[in-house]
Amino acid sequence: MRGTAQLEASLLLEESRIEAAHLARRPGDHRWLRASATGLVLADFTPAPSPGSAGAGGSASARAAMTPWDAGCAAALLLARVTAGVLDTDETAPVARAVSEVIGSGRLGALAELWCRAHRTADHDTAGMLELGRLWCDCLGIDPDQPPPPPETGPGAQAASSALAAAITATVQAITDADAPPAPLPGSDRSAERRAEKKARDQADRAASRVFSDLPEVTPHGPTKITGTRAATPAEQAAARRLARHLRNAAHRDRATTTHTSPTPPGRLRMREALAADAQRAAGAVPTAEPFTRTCL
Repeated sequence: MRGTAQLEASLLLEESRIEAAHLARRPGDHRWLRASATGLVLADFTPAPSPGSAGAGGSASARAAMTPWDAGCAAALLLARVTAGVLDTDETAPVARAVSEVIGSGRLGALAELWCRAHRTADHDTAGMLELGRLWCDCLGIDPDQPPPPPETGPGAQAASSALAAAITATVQAITDADAPPAPLPGSDRSAERRAEKKARDQADRAASRVFSDLPEVTPHGPTKITGTRAATPAEQAAARRLARHLRNAAHRDRATTTHTSPTPPGRLRMREALAADAQRAAGAVPTAEPFTRTCL
């Protein structure tokens, strides 16, 4: 099976399936997958230019022909990534039109069903992916047990190739424009911002040098290593002593006593309440008097 069209088609479908599963697990990697689509995937359709055409422009010069197999490759590598959530529909619209002109909208819809099935295939379902590769070849009219067809040559092939090249160029440009960093705001001057930042930093340094000077000041009791201090006046010392005394008193409060009464011991017996309880019992009422008292700190 190595080198057959079935295996190649399965590998093409596997790329978008892997990225769809990866986005489901780590949506934050969306930008990196988009970068790989332009820097790695599109390299299959944009070979390195020859020395004679190095300055002719256009990094998206397509291969020698646009066969149904090439159209299927473009659909699997680019259009399937739209379903996977990597690319957007408007970005790949030129490629979709070019592929549809080669294989028709009906076969393109059938291929879309196949890559959607591939996105739902489990990671270890090798047989399922190989079966989808066989169906992919059948849809394109290619023998799945033979190698992929070679590029066609001739005027018609060159015209189809130019159409694919233009479509891929438009797709690359759309993705590049969407991922480009925002342009700086009009009127923004980086040099002016740097000058203002340097001026503010210099002002802060001068203020700090005045406040945190290394020269000690001379006080009535001699020099001190802390800048800007002085000896406390007698009034300030008296206020500090009063504050310290109040703080000590607040920290060590006197114990508060609480008196509790109860109808049963332990506690001190109060005769008046005991006689009241006896009178209530003699009258047939429930005693409410509490003759015992207890003091708690």
